[in-house]
Amino acid sequence: MGAVRADDAGGWREVGTKVAASAPKLVAADIVTGFLGSGKTTLLKAVLRNGLAGRKVALIVNDFAEIGVDGVVLQGMNVDRLVELPNGCVCCTIGSRFALAVQEIVETVQPHLLVIETSGVAEPGPLVSELALAGVRTDAVITTVDAEWIERLCKESVAAIQQVEQADFIVLNKIDLVSPRRLRRVERLVRKLNHRALLLPTTYGQVDAGLLFATGAGASWRGPMAAGGNGSRHPGDGIGSFSFRHPGLMVRSRFEEFLQRLPREVYRAKGVVKFAGEGWYSVFNYTCGRSRIDWLAPAEGDRFDNRAVFLGRDLLKRREDLLRRLEECVERAA
Repeated sequence: MGAVRADDAGGWREVGTKVAASAPKLVAADIVTGFLGSGKTTLLKAVLRNGLAGRKVALIVNDFAEIGVDGVVLQGMNVDRLVELPNGCVCCTIGSRFALAVQEIVETVQPHLLVIETSGVAEPGPLVSELALAGVRTDAVITTVDAEWIERLCKESVAAIQQVEQADFIVLNKIDLVSPRRLRRVERLVRKLNHRALLLPTTYGQVDAGLLFATGAGASWRGPMAAGGNGSRHPGDGIGSFSFRHPGLMVRSRFEEFLQRLPREVYRAKGVVKFAGEGWYSVFNYTCGRSRIDWLAPAEGDRFDNRAVFLGRDLLKRREDLLRRLEECVERAA
């Protein structure tokens, strides 16, 4: 693993991490955390009910009974129960050797995305390290917060504070149970604990799964992508997206600086790049101020252009400037 360095915003940035050629390719994990009763399972139910853009998803939870699904039970190393859901997802509970169990799930199910629901009193940080041992990148930490109870919980529980502090996305749930004045007070508290994460006020966990879980990002290297940065807008929420594609080699130092200087309006960015002087491709992930670059060992014969997708609020207004800055990261012939 490469060194993890704290950034000015209190997040992390990891650069130059090498992923072994034998590690599962193109699998990322989203961690869903939050204190007891904050709405984690409600959020996951909504996500599973509505689907994740047709992607194959593996779901690990501490107590699958709340989801209440039927399926065929499969046996695997250190996997106590593996249940295939009707929509192609997988729900399971695992034993103590977490990294080995994750590897077994990835190799058996071959998902595009792994979603993990922690217990209500768990800190998400150690789980990120465990996933790395399994060769799985953490895509984002998603924390659900009970708007009615978070003020009390932060006075009584260190775990509740850590869950907010370590989040990339904060789903501020149950806002219908508090007054507008109290909601503003709760938002100030959450922002004091974590000013970097994207805050999403909601009821019943109804949020844009495509934004939280970024399951469409896999298309940035596997699926077709329009060259030249065609953009699109998600109706009604101000969220826009655009793509970038270029056949040249990128200069790593310039590209790392580009990621560090992305504006706050950019929530997500993902893609595959080829750096000058490096034999392997690299896959990068940017989430609300956190950036990470991993080496990617493609299948034999695979060849990629540099390609990326960006997602954020009012992003189409910034598209031309960001595309220009990306072009400046490309190595020029002497």
